[in-house]
Amino acid sequence: MFDFDELEEKYEAKRAPKEPKKATVPKPKAAQAAQAAQAAETKPKAAPRSNGSPAPMNRKIRVLALHGGGSNANIMQFQVMPLRRILGDQAEWVFLNGGRTWKFDEGQQPPEIMKTLAAGMPFYGWYAVETKDKTDRPYQEKLFDPEVDFTYTEVEAGVDRVLAYIKDEGPVDVLVGFSQGCIVSHLMAAVLRERGEAIPWRLSIFFNGMRVRDRRYERLFQTALELPSIMVFGRQIQRIQDEFYNYGKASQMALYQEPLVLEHDEGHKFPSAGPRAKEIYEEVAKQVYFHCGVAPRNKI
Repeated sequence: MFDFDELEEKYEAKRAPKEPKKATVPKPKAAQAAQAAQAAETKPKAAPRSNGSPAPMNRKIRVLALHGGGSNANIMQFQVMPLRRILGDQAEWVFLNGGRTWKFDEGQQPPEIMKTLAAGMPFYGWYAVETKDKTDRPYQEKLFDPEVDFTYTEVEAGVDRVLAYIKDEGPVDVLVGFSQGCIVSHLMAAVLRERGEAIPWRLSIFFNGMRVRDRRYERLFQTALELPSIMVFGRQIQRIQDEFYNYGKASQMALYQEPLVLEHDEGHKFPSAGPRAKEIYEEVAKQVYFHCGVAPRNKI
């Protein structure tokens, strides 16, 4: 389904259609292996790149951002603003909306700040969630109960829509997800692996994610994904938030090999307070530059 070289050529043709493409000669596998070994000795330590990841590029880093449930692209643009500022004009961002209009439960309407940031755009989700537990227990209690079965409605349509976007409008180098957007990102990578197709992006960044709860997809994660990943988790003193942090961290880390884990104390949100938030975004930016083979213009 995905040919990264084809996506690169398509992207460059859009940017400069009149420039002739330069022919490239593939290196022998032995030479590639030797070059990779030499590079591994000189580069800073980080999670290994996925198989088939492209060489360092001479263009802007392309970042695709997937918002959480009950949010939208406008809100996500604001949420990732600290990272956008650090990457500056070396990166270009794309923000997709989920395909399902979000229905808020009674008494859980979005706060005024979210309505303001949405700027009139409807709130969306990537899929609906159903559970066999029909008791009146709070949703969070059901979520953290491993015995409760969850079903994601229309999640495959959401996954296919994002994959189709990457195929048609790519390349994409970095995938950034928040909460429900993380679930979609996990499934995208796992589905491609099951199909025997290369994952076309270089790095996944997850803010406050968790594992896929729908048992229909357990087979996809029997082996941890080799895709480089950064996981940012938020703790908070309140009981529910701590359960979300504890469950989300343990369950999501099991999905990937050697994820880079960063933590803050602001709960289920993007970090924004104090020096810790700055440290997190700077470390994330360093990893983005490293995995994309791009040298930062400004010192981080």
